[in-house]
Amino acid sequence: MSCSTSGHFTSNPRDRMAFAGREFVLTKSDSFHLRSWTDSYYVQVDSNGSIIHTDRWYKGVGTYECIKDSIVLSFSNSDSIIVNIDFSQDSLSKRYDISISDELGGSSRPGFEITNEDNEILYSEFFWKTDTCKIVFAKDVYPRHLNLNSFFSNRIEKPIVEMNSLRIGSNTTKIKSYNGYYPKGQKVIIWFRPTITGIRYKFDGQKKRYLPRKWRFNAINKLYRDY
Repeated sequence: MSCSTSGHFTSNPRDRMAFAGREFVLTKSDSFHLRSWTDSYYVQVDSNGSIIHTDRWYKGVGTYECIKDSIVLSFSNSDSIIVNIDFSQDSLSKRYDISISDELGGSSRPGFEITNEDNEILYSEFFWKTDTCKIVFAKDVYPRHLNLNSFFSNRIEKPIVEMNSLRIGSNTTKIKSYNGYYPKGQKVIIWFRPTITGIRYKFDGQKKRYLPRKWRFNAINKLYRDY
C-alpha cells in the first residue's frame, strides 16, 4: 500500500509565501518527513519572567506503515540537541573544539557565549564558518559556562553547559529541546485516506484535513487555488 500513498503532500503546492501550513513527504521505501510551520511564534513566561517550555509536536522523520484505514508513523529523530566539546590542554593553553548537532543529527551553529565564574564574557560566537568552533584559552583562564544565546536557545530547557567539569577528550551534553520534534521512538497512528489529488488525514482530537499532492510539473501545481 505504501506505493499508492507515497508522494509529496503540502498545503503550499504553488511554492508561494505561506505563513502557516503542513506537509507530508512519504517515500516508496516507507520513510516519511512531517513538518508544519507558522509565523505566530511567541515565548511564554511565568510570573518571575522565566520561560515556560511546552511540548508542541508537529514535525519529525522516520518510517511508516499502512494498516487498514490508518498510517502508523514511527519517529527516528531526537527531541534534543547534542553539544560535543573535545577538550585538551598542555602546559600553556586549553583547547576546546565545540560542535552542536540538531534533532535530525545535522550540524547546528547557534550563537553562544563562554563566561567565567564572575559571569564575565571570555568568548562569543555568532556566526560559524565551519561545523566545529575551535577555541584556545591561556592556561590561567578559567571558563565556567557555555551559554547558547540565540533565538534557538529560547526553545530549549537548559541552554548552559558546565565547562569546569570537562574531562580530557570528548564530552557530550544532551539538552532537551522544544522545537516541535516528536521524541525518538514515538509512534503516532492517524486516520489516512489517499485521494486522486492528495490525501485526507486526521490526528487524534483534530478535524479531518486535506493536503494536495505536489506534482513534478509546475504547470499542474499552478492549477491549485491558494490554501
